[in-house]
Amino acid sequence: MSVLSLESVLKQACAFEPEVVLRLDASQQNIAEAAVMASCVKVVQINFSHNILSDLAWATSLAQLKSLNLSFNKISDLSPLNKLPTLQELYLEGNNITNITHVANLATLPALRALRLQAIDGAHANPVCADPAYAATCATISSLKILDGHRLQCSLASFSLAPVCSPNPTITIPSQEPLPAPPPVEEILAPFRTRVAEFLNAVTTQRTKLSAA
Repeated sequence: MSVLSLESVLKQACAFEPEVVLRLDASQQNIAEAAVMASCVKVVQINFSHNILSDLAWATSLAQLKSLNLSFNKISDLSPLNKLPTLQELYLEGNNITNITHVANLATLPALRALRLQAIDGAHANPVCADPAYAATCATISSLKILDGHRLQCSLASFSLAPVCSPNPTITIPSQEPLPAPPPVEEILAPFRTRVAEFLNAVTTQRTKLSAA
């Protein structure tokens, strides 16, 4: 286990102070503590996937954060994420989220458009995904457009999921009328030959007149 240090953040983000860190990829580093991120107040994108994080208290001060990848950690409490006004993308598959209320509270995020608590095929699901109220609860997040890799098609009366993209798309080519057979070459060339003959006759006539003069 390791604690994410300010030195490591600045090095990975190619920055000289935390206030100028905009993006950070610290995936697969066995990080258990990331409190230092609270000082990166202008960060817009973070990838902490494949670590061992459980405490998200550092996220409460990241008012400009737009994309947060916390897949494959040890997270069970989402409450620190409820006050991120600009958060648009949140990836959480492979964690230990069990409380449906934590999912419902994500409705307080006005910009959230993509949420993932399990893979598109249902793999790496959080326990909460098995809750009978899971889909209906996610439908209450009014800004949400994509859930678990599926595009939402929902209203208060109905709720359904459509894959964002098919793994094996079928391409349909519209039928076309067969092209007509081309005309014979002689038929195409005949008008040109006539014009060439007329031109040569005109040239010959002109030369005869000039010679006679």
